[in-house]
Amino acid sequence: MILLYGKGQRFTMDLQLYYHKIIVSRIAKELGGADVARKYLGHCIYAVQIGYNDYLNNYFAEGYNSSKIYTPEQFAQLLVLTYEIQLEVSSLKNHSSKKLIC
Repeated sequence: MILLYGKGQRFTMDLQLYYHKIIVSRIAKELGGADVARKYLGHCIYAVQIGYNDYLNNYFAEGYNSSKIYTPEQFAQLLVLTYEIQLEVSSLKNHSSKKLIC
C-alpha cells in the first residue's frame, strides 16, 4: 500500500508499519512498559484501507509492467498475499491489536 501525503509523497505499507512500530515503542515508554502498552493498544481499533493505490500506481499506470505479467485476478491475489504477510509480521498483530478492519 502506498499512502499519498502532501505533494505526491508516497509511503509504502512497510514504511507505515515501521512508523507504527516506532509510535508503539514511544507509547510503551510513556506508559511505563510494553505490557501496559499492549493492554492499552488492545482496546484500539485499526482501520487499514489497502489496494487502491497499488492498482493505480502499479497495475494500470504507464511505466509498470504488472499488467503484462499478471491478470487482474492474479495481481489481486498477489496484493492479498503481500498484505497478509505485512500485517502478520507487523506490530499491528504483535501488540494485541485485536480489532483490525481491512
